[in-house]
Amino acid sequence: MPDSIISLQVHGLEELRKEFLQWPDKLEQGTKATMKGATEILRQYVADYPPASYANVPPGRNGRWYVRGFGTRTVTGKAYPTSQNLGRSWVTEVRGVGREVRGILGTRVTYAPFVQDAERQAQFHRRRGWPTVQEALKVKADEIVGLFDAMIKRLMRRG
Repeated sequence: MPDSIISLQVHGLEELRKEFLQWPDKLEQGTKATMKGATEILRQYVADYPPASYANVPPGRNGRWYVRGFGTRTVTGKAYPTSQNLGRSWVTEVRGVGREVRGILGTRVTYAPFVQDAERQAQFHRRRGWPTVQEALKVKADEIVGLFDAMIKRLMRRG
């Protein structure tokens, strides 16, 4: 049986090598962009006020009512500008920590935990339909996972 020589020529190895070297940077960029989208989904959910209730309609209980974006008003004309604009106060941030990318949703509003934290939310806020941050995570989890799935698929296709 005669010896056979097989010749194989491969083109594009240098381009492939460059793509692999860029993979960590592309993965980090994709993850940060996707995390920004994920935190924005959560921000929109918690920033959305529930419908106004009897507490927002004058004259209100005990002659007082709450005006969103301002604070408490009374039938005697007194006004207490106590609102810190909770809905507009929510912000997001994405941080890269080593190989970890972290999405942060936060607010500096002092009364936010009593309105939108599941463990500390006042009963009257729960009854009025204020969403909690924990609820946002549960409700939006599939949508957020979908964002990351799509990002991974895009990166895998591009190589």
